[in-house]
Amino acid sequence: MKKLIFILSLLIFLANLVSATNDSCVIARPYFGSVNCEESGDWSKEISIGDGEKFECPVPNCRINGLSVDDFGCTGFGTTSKVNIKKNGATIIDCHNTIGGSWGDSLSANCESNGLSEKTFNGGEVIEVDFSCNLGNPEPEDNPKLLVSYREIKLKMHYDSGNNFQSGTEMCNINSVWDSYKNKQLSDNSLLKSVSIDNMGTSSDKGLSSVPSEKMIGDLRPSQLHVGEGYWFVYDWVERPSLISSEYKGKDVWCNAIDHSLTQLQEVNTKGNNCYLIPTTKLSEKGECCSSDECKGLYANKAILCTDEFKCGFEKSCLSDYDCGATEQCQAESGKYYLVNSYCDKSELDDYGKGSCKSRKDEVKCCSDSCSSGKFCDYEVGCKDVTYLTSEGKIKTGVGSEKITPEESSSITGKAIGSGSSSTGGIIILIIFLILIGVTVYYSYFRKRTESDVLIPKEIRDVGSGYCTSCGNRLVLGSKFCTKCGKKM
Repeated sequence: MKKLIFILSLLIFLANLVSATNDSCVIARPYFGSVNCEESGDWSKEISIGDGEKFECPVPNCRINGLSVDDFGCTGFGTTSKVNIKKNGATIIDCHNTIGGSWGDSLSANCESNGLSEKTFNGGEVIEVDFSCNLGNPEPEDNPKLLVSYREIKLKMHYDSGNNFQSGTEMCNINSVWDSYKNKQLSDNSLLKSVSIDNMGTSSDKGLSSVPSEKMIGDLRPSQLHVGEGYWFVYDWVERPSLISSEYKGKDVWCNAIDHSLTQLQEVNTKGNNCYLIPTTKLSEKGECCSSDECKGLYANKAILCTDEFKCGFEKSCLSDYDCGATEQCQAESGKYYLVNSYCDKSELDDYGKGSCKSRKDEVKCCSDSCSSGKFCDYEVGCKDVTYLTSEGKIKTGVGSEKITPEESSSITGKAIGSGSSSTGGIIILIIFLILIGVTVYYSYFRKRTESDVLIPKEIRDVGSGYCTSCGNRLVLGSKFCTKCGKKM
């Protein structure tokens, strides 16, 4: 049993946790961006390649800039300095300079005249350089270098019409962008690509309104991009908590106040633990209203509001008085007493074809709980004494065991209400019921004993006038006794 109680408690806790999570979701729409690996247009700093070294172009475009020295020394008279450059094993430059040659000539100038400074090569191609001398020590002096550079590639951010290269992203390493935007991504961003997201009537310069597709190889991830490749990602979430939403036919929907269109909302959760409701599928149905303010403009009755079904309906609508409770209540207000009756007013119908529940107030002299013990409320007269019959046959006022039924009142309800507070009301009703039984028994079994009694004059028995002529007491139609006179008819 204890285990069962524990499991039930755990389920209740989890249900409350889920409910609390749903309540924290905010209506929002994602704005998209993309990050692309592109050539920036700038050339990198020069890279020096020594004798016998190789260099592979790491990007689409590289170039040879020249030599680090105009010439380099070779020992011996008439020696020649040489430079041989190969690309993927094939010679593309072969130039030299002999000591004692033409005035002003240099190895660098001779190589440039052979097109050294105009040579370009592409990504993946390998450059190999060989510096040499024709006589003496084959190793060149002065440590000459071949200078090369490459056209820089960086990550360019795209959002709306804006775009810019990101500093620190040379060679298109994506890590810095991932660190900045990873918490805005969903666990599975492909969900956003599979649905059509409504723009919710907003415009923003924060991001693209649809998922980029051109040259995209996937959604954002921490990896390397190559030139021409790109990732799309959620650039920002624009929250719209003021939008009108409700559960409609079992679905969370958003109502567009402009055209009353209804769009289904879908819950999503980001890597940063934020919960959002995004507008996805527009429903075929439309609402009659999106807010209660619209209804107040269409209907004169200000009690009408926009329901969860997006229709204008009265706060308490009805088809009959029964829907309003059809109750009668007596209320005290500012020292006065009123009978309040609920009824259905159909003078104005809502979108459901229903009227509104209203109440009517009529002033009376008292309420049942305003009369003291031993009294009852006559709405037209006020608090009146309750009378009863003693064992000796005498009529007295107050509370007794053989109570005489009070006269019917011609008040608003046509009935007299029992006296006393709410704690004694039930007792008084019981006493009245017992009196009715007693009177019935009395006339059933003891009537013969009264046949010899003195007859009441005709004018006293004449109930058609509505009064007992002996004492002037008012009779209610159908009365058999002049209770105030204390005599049988």
